[in-house]
Amino acid sequence: PGGQAGVGRKAGGHGGGVHSPNQPSTARQLASNASALASSVLGRLQRHWRKQVSRHWVCRTLRKSEQGDVYGLLRVRPSASSKDIRRARKRLALKLHPDKCEHPRADDAFDAMQ
Repeated sequence: PGGQAGVGRKAGGHGGGVHSPNQPSTARQLASNASALASSVLGRLQRHWRKQVSRHWVCRTLRKSEQGDVYGLLRVRPSASSKDIRRARKRLALKLHPDKCEHPRADDAFDAMQ
């Protein structure tokens, strides 16, 4: 006990020891578990949201096409420019394309949009 800091401490005690890279601390384990859980929940929410959005657009497109409401289908005003109409049509086509949309009637909605 000659006044030197750290003398007389046991090895592996709580004196600012170094963690072994092979043995992560509890805080790291908890952070890793929380991160894995968050990404799992986020993935489920994203899949659910995609299904709901695709269902909405497919049903809406089929309904508007049956009504003959072309402008309502594309969500543009009748006074819209041809550029705005082309842009709206392309945006809707990307949402309804059967390769992107998982809805069973996506083919019908895509054909109705054409």
